[in-house]
Amino acid sequence: MDRLDTTFFGRLDTIERYRFMYPDTPYYKARVPASVPQIAPFVFSKGQQIPVHVVYVDNRPVYISFVTNNNAFSSMVVPGRHQLWVRTADYLYDLGIVEVRAGEKLIVSIDADRFENKASCMRALSDSEREQLLSCLMPIDGKRADRFVVQNDVVLNPGFGGRDVIAGPVSRGNVSLVCDNSVHEFEFLPDNKYDFTDTSRVASPFPLIRSTRRSLIMCQCRA
Repeated sequence: MDRLDTTFFGRLDTIERYRFMYPDTPYYKARVPASVPQIAPFVFSKGQQIPVHVVYVDNRPVYISFVTNNNAFSSMVVPGRHQLWVRTADYLYDLGIVEVRAGEKLIVSIDADRFENKASCMRALSDSEREQLLSCLMPIDGKRADRFVVQNDVVLNPGFGGRDVIAGPVSRGNVSLVCDNSVHEFEFLPDNKYDFTDTSRVASPFPLIRSTRRSLIMCQCRA
């Protein structure tokens, strides 16, 4: 969420655009129609956008800035009330409980200078946060451009043929492999890299060595 949603931003009149970039309360909220419920948080300081690196909904990562398949302005959620946390390089912002309704996108703009309910963050992730993020990352061998990995209707390796992919966040449970006009289910196991080049097997996970595992998080949370 380090990029503005230009479709939404372009619809704002001058006054609302100013409120979005310079909230007169700790955070600005707007609700716009959407096909599925979504949350899109942004952070500003004196009108300048601050990159968001991780979004947590109900203590679960739903957005990670440094994954390869990151191409969305928002994260899908189920309708209802949710605990929302937003992490930048320097702070973890606690927005408390927010409500997302069916058929809408909730857009939140945080004023970093006015917002008080935040905790200072070290640029290096804590051990517990690093482990939580590692548990929902899925490294994928990119040799087969004709095979797509899907979970909850989200393609985890879109258009990256010939290059390795770090997909995420991936939830525990089944993931679908789409190839040759068929769909195959397999279980996502954290701490593995997945190879889909063997046509005799749906998925070939192999454990990540410690140095590779550590490198997955080395680029995190840079301003």
